[in-house]
Amino acid sequence: MASFTKYVWSLLLGNAAGNASPIHAALIHFPATLYPIAFGSDLIGLALDRFPVTTLVQGLGARGLYALSYYATAAALVTTIPAALTGLAEYFAINKTRSPEAKSYAFWHGALNFATGGIALFNFLTKRKTIDYAPYNFNVFLSGVGFVIVFSSLYLGGHMVYKYGVGVRRMGTGVEPTPNPNSDLKTELNVPEILPKVSEKAKKI
Repeated sequence: MASFTKYVWSLLLGNAAGNASPIHAALIHFPATLYPIAFGSDLIGLALDRFPVTTLVQGLGARGLYALSYYATAAALVTTIPAALTGLAEYFAINKTRSPEAKSYAFWHGALNFATGGIALFNFLTKRKTIDYAPYNFNVFLSGVGFVIVFSSLYLGGHMVYKYGVGVRRMGTGVEPTPNPNSDLKTELNVPEILPKVSEKAKKI
């Protein structure tokens, strides 16, 4: 049982078949894209209902957008499951002693994603009972809140990777990269340093 658990854990971290790349960052793109699509579809659909260009556009356009929002929400909920499982594995892989800041960021990153999933599930269950999956006003409002939460969570996720190296520093030394012909472009353009260099503390994570 212990070996099976370790195998599953290793798989969730992306350590399988000689591949040491974390897969959470790849999986999160699906729900992160589908949630805004659902919100935007409802928003435009409501606009067509309230301010119709023609009767045909009002009927077909709004109904089609409501259906798109409904199924995008369903797809987002499904793709959230593997993203959440791999994210949970990444969370427990963070060394809290070495980097308590990264652990804290990861906690809030996960909490925001959990809140977004809760909003999406509520909207999905609510709209499945309406005609043409038309949303109530509070559904659109909650989707807007979820939209803001998603991008806040994505910011925290990027912050953890780029500042603390969460999920990537454990991979060790990779293949020697091919020389970049544009490597001196930064010097030629005199691009200033915006962010400080990664600290030694972050490199040890």
